[in-house]
Amino acid sequence: MAQPGWQRWAAAVLGLVALVAPLAAPNDYWIGVMARICLYATLALGLNIVVGFAGLLDLGYVAFFGIGSYLYTFLASAHFGLHLPFLVTLPIVIVLTAGSGILIGAPTLRLAGDYLAIVTLGFGEITYLLLINLDRPINITGGPSGIVGIDPPAVAGFALSNNTHYYYLFLAALGLTLLASARLRHSRIGGPGRRSARTSLPRGRWGSTARWRSSRRLPSGPPSRGSAAAFSPPGSARCSPRTSSSPSRSISWPW
Repeated sequence: MAQPGWQRWAAAVLGLVALVAPLAAPNDYWIGVMARICLYATLALGLNIVVGFAGLLDLGYVAFFGIGSYLYTFLASAHFGLHLPFLVTLPIVIVLTAGSGILIGAPTLRLAGDYLAIVTLGFGEITYLLLINLDRPINITGGPSGIVGIDPPAVAGFALSNNTHYYYLFLAALGLTLLASARLRHSRIGGPGRRSARTSLPRGRWGSTARWRSSRRLPSGPPSRGSAAAFSPPGSARCSPRTSSSPSRSISWPW
């Protein structure tokens, strides 16, 4: 395993190569490809925070990517005749996209594991179907063709007008996400030793696996000949009955 010093040097070299790559190969097509690589790498790092650090098996994570994109398009394009400035549109999009996450998260975060994955997968598919079919009877999303003529982000009179500008924007977003992931990984709540374990049982009547197990009472006394414990092979785990009047103890039956 590489030492932390070597990892820092490798990260510095990769960052330097990424910075000078558009200058070394000034091809607009390849620069556009690299910009999309940085964009989807940032999206993958966000998914790593949700699944890897938070322990939430969210299969509909990409739906928020589409919601934010279309919200910006509605506010900064000729589709609805709105051309809001970038610095005004950006916080509105962030708040509305976060609000959509709260709406889907409030009822579904009571689930975990496979149940959460199924619900979020359905949410992602519903969002996708809505975005490609809301072009009739009123054209809202443009259907499968999408929306064209989107205003480029502009700050202080400087607008992103080519792939090189977008490449450096997405590269900066990727770098910030990498730094945030590294800090979260070594933080109190993001470390592997402190990551909360999730269960695949729904948080319904029993609330959690631990409560469900504690609600069950193992019978006291030796098991019957027809029980599963009677046929346990030698060396396997033995029955440890618990009662409310006696402390926990381990009993090994001769069979």
